[in-house]
Amino acid sequence: MNATTANSDSKYTLQQTNEKFSLSVYPNPSDYSFTFEIGSYNEEVGIEISDITGKIIFRQNGINKIRWEAGKENSGIYFYKVNMQHNTYSGKLIKL
Repeated sequence: MNATTANSDSKYTLQQTNEKFSLSVYPNPSDYSFTFEIGSYNEEVGIEISDITGKIIFRQNGINKIRWEAGKENSGIYFYKVNMQHNTYSGKLIKL
């Protein structure tokens, strides 16, 4: 059985039968960078960031921690998608 919880700080915890991992996105809002941290999950994940029009402006694969340097981007709302082996998580970022 899978259970997913989220709170306003963009922190997710997924509990599967014998596997647990967490996804934290911080700081949010931010004026420069955002960090995606995947705990207790040792597989590669893919991160995509898109602007309000849906245009993908950042894409990167990594393990455990990925950082998006957003300093050159305009202030506004951006959307992220974290692609894991069997799950996809999405959320909103606020660039100050």
